[in-house]
Amino acid sequence: MTVAEQITKFLNDNKGRGFCDNCIKVRLKLARPQEAQQATSALATTDAFLRADAHCAGCGGMKTVTWAK
Repeated sequence: MTVAEQITKFLNDNKGRGFCDNCIKVRLKLARPQEAQQATSALATTDAFLRADAHCAGCGGMKTVTWAK
């Protein structure tokens, strides 16, 4: 499964909850934060996902988060 597929599955499994790139990286045990950022930025261009500044469901910080609609 590709990184993008892993992130898509993770966000769909947590539908409606937004996660920052760092929390996604940690939860999916990705090697680099850039892997999460690249995938979430691409997902945000689709109709199925949103990306905006909000509280992260993982760390609680006010960050740029991505979530499945």
